[in-house]
Amino acid sequence: MHDSETSLSVQVKKLEKYIYTLPMAKQLNVLSGKQREAMVRLRDSVSDARTSITKYASSDDSEQQAQALQAGIEHITDANDAILNASQYDLLDAADVAHLSALAQHIKERLE
Repeated sequence: MHDSETSLSVQVKKLEKYIYTLPMAKQLNVLSGKQREAMVRLRDSVSDARTSITKYASSDDSEQQAQALQAGIEHITDANDAILNASQYDLLDAADVAHLSALAQHIKERLE
């Protein structure tokens, strides 16, 4: 595994951990249906991105790497959209949105 791929994996894990420690991510049972859907989409998209990036970093097959890379880009793009969606339901404050969006954008730029 190359250093750049390792740090990319670390970055997406950091993003995932941040999301999972958000107060609303721990309180899905008190959220309305739309709020819960927004938070689950956010958590799932980041988890999917982490899985894809891990596959990308650990694969020796260029075709599998290309597929994992494309999936990672799609998942991190979805995560960025989910961040904005969650903020519309007041699940994230402005600082969280700025921080999460910056992390997601940085990861996406490294993938592309």
